[in-house]
Amino acid sequence: TLMMIVSDNTATNMLIDHVGVRAVNRRIQSLGLAKTRLVGKLQLPEDEQNREQRKGERNTTCANAMLALLVKLQQGQLMSEDMTQLALDMLHKQQFTEALARYLPTDAELVDASQGVRVASKSGCLRGVWHDAGLVSTLTGEPLYGLVIMTKDSRDRSFSFEQEGMLTIARLSKAM
Repeated sequence: TLMMIVSDNTATNMLIDHVGVRAVNRRIQSLGLAKTRLVGKLQLPEDEQNREQRKGERNTTCANAMLALLVKLQQGQLMSEDMTQLALDMLHKQQFTEALARYLPTDAELVDASQGVRVASKSGCLRGVWHDAGLVSTLTGEPLYGLVIMTKDSRDRSFSFEQEGMLTIARLSKAM
């Protein structure tokens, strides 16, 4: 849960320790996510990185792969119905909603139920980089759209709520 809703790298790294890099990559390959690869654990100091990371290799993915993964999740193609619902529930509890959900009518108490939406999302950021991937549905659960936006090379290297990449994602999501 912490890995998903607050992007907790410790939780992510514990999961990687538990299942292993090879197992994660086998699953990624089995899902056809050709441009996605886990090299190793996240945000480690150089002396704790594996050989590939010390050579400059990085974990990679792309927007198309993340959207495909979200669609497969929403359609129940990744795991059992109970586990799918658990994963979607986690994504609905995302704490970082300042990008993809920022300008969307998500507060059910403040918007007309026919206009409101729910967002199930996962964001991530590094200095100069902001990503957000999500599924947007009606308040009753009817799927509307999926959206993945990944930014890089931002001049704004802050983590502020007005960060350039975050605002770009918010504007694109609102336009969608």
